[in-house]
Amino acid sequence: MKTTVLITGADGFVGQNLQLHLAERADVAVRRFTRANTLAELPALLQGVDWVFHLAGVNRPQDPTEFTTGNADLTQALCDALAARGRRVPVVYTSSTQAALDNPYGRSKRAAEDALFALQREHAVPVHVFRLPNVFGKWARPHYNSAVATFCHNTARGLPIQVNDPAAPLTLVHVDDVVARFLQLLDGADAASTPTPSLRGAEGDAAIQPGASAAAASAATAASTPTAAPPASAVTGSPRFARDDGNYPSLRGGEADAAIQPGASAAAASAAAASAATAASTPTAAPPASAALDRHASLATTTPPSLRGAEGDAAIQPGASAAAAAPITAAPSSGAVTGSPRFARDDGNYPSLRGAEGDAAIQSGAPTPTAASPASAALDRHGLRPRDDGVADGAGDDKPTFDTITPQYTTTVGEVARLIQAFAASRDNLLTERVGTGLVRALYATYVSYLPVESFAYPVPMHGDARGVFVEMLRTPDCGQFSFFTAHPGITRGGHYHHSKTEKFLVIQGTARFKFRHMQTGQAHELVTDGARAQIVETVPGWTHDITNIGTDPLVVMLWANEVFDRDKPDTFACAL
Repeated sequence: MKTTVLITGADGFVGQNLQLHLAERADVAVRRFTRANTLAELPALLQGVDWVFHLAGVNRPQDPTEFTTGNADLTQALCDALAARGRRVPVVYTSSTQAALDNPYGRSKRAAEDALFALQREHAVPVHVFRLPNVFGKWARPHYNSAVATFCHNTARGLPIQVNDPAAPLTLVHVDDVVARFLQLLDGADAASTPTPSLRGAEGDAAIQPGASAAAASAATAASTPTAAPPASAVTGSPRFARDDGNYPSLRGGEADAAIQPGASAAAASAAAASAATAASTPTAAPPASAALDRHASLATTTPPSLRGAEGDAAIQPGASAAAAAPITAAPSSGAVTGSPRFARDDGNYPSLRGAEGDAAIQSGAPTPTAASPASAALDRHGLRPRDDGVADGAGDDKPTFDTITPQYTTTVGEVARLIQAFAASRDNLLTERVGTGLVRALYATYVSYLPVESFAYPVPMHGDARGVFVEMLRTPDCGQFSFFTAHPGITRGGHYHHSKTEKFLVIQGTARFKFRHMQTGQAHELVTDGARAQIVETVPGWTHDITNIGTDPLVVMLWANEVFDRDKPDTFACAL
């Protein structure tokens, strides 16, 4: 049985990436809501849906009132349609860090969040709200609100980029990691990995009952009829708010602020757990209505940064884009928070906040990753994390909690620009960055995705003489270089030794004889290999060596050296065999 998913904003940046991943699966059917659809079509699109990924919204309207209609009203219509269906269909929502601010856009996104959390409280619908930092990756729109997209697009086409403040901090998440987290929620990963905690309070200990555990079970879970709305203490997936020291405070009124750790699922993955009673409005009775609430909670977290300026501390996470819309030509005033709030819309674009200075790079702090234990994380999700005074923090506290994406990368606008420019320069100097892991890996993949088709291929220098040709392909910062050479029949190459340098040869075509002689003892060795074998021949320091084409076809050999050739210190000394 397939899980049916509705994606609002399906044509946008995140929506397109999510669709591609879902299309790779045979167990999911996708429905789309885009700008071509109307609110009146939502109820029909929700018929039989098991999951909703709400990625749509408005970011740069001609009329500011469109913030309300495109963000708050759209989300309220979605919530009304879900409530009318009477099914607890989980909702993932990409909100904006600007929801913490008092501006038209922020208020509209906060109203959308409020509508979703009201749906959760009143109808026990699982809700996952992500106030994402700057999301980057393939298919983000350049020259709009993402400096990463603009930098990649311009650099790939030989166009200039402008960085106003290279030291401006930046927090990034890659779209693949965003989608991966969404799919984890869809598949019930949290429910499968989180132990069941106990809740302590005035009534004594009461174990939270596990919820359903997999995407396949979500249809059955959603199909149940809500019987009771959980109180604030049992509501999961509520929003969290950043304060000016970059931590999340609890909303407690007169009591002291305390950092809230992110939520975690209280669910287990077994079939028995899926059918068990779930966490409920009281610690001792778990109505079916809250099963889905416990299934889909985030374990991973990163504490968001704060932005400080002349106006005082602005407790906001970074926006969606890597910087404000290009061209970036003016730096923000000291008190202005500029850049792009993160949220999804159906065309995949995200807004920037404009001030008197115009668009500028996002000023964002560096998050410090923290990890909540499964038990404490689950207490957070149920609003029962102990207060500073040791009293269970749940009753009467309506503390919304955000879901988070990991990993998050802390860098600067200048470093992002430098890396992207280095990617482009590698086609000329052949020196690659360390593109195998982390931010650099994701950023390089993003840069390459912006190459125009006419740049899918590029030439490299070829050095030829009577012996054949020699071509360098790639140099690395600390792992040597790759090249290949050819040799005509009867031609010998090499005839030298190294003190420290080592090499690996792989014959791709033809037949080769390798000869070696020890520089101290005179010991000799030779071997023959050819393109029909997958055999590496290594050169050894202190042994002079050469290679001869003993076949009738041209010899083609791939070569790796453990260091980049340095003309001033070549470590290559001629000595014929």
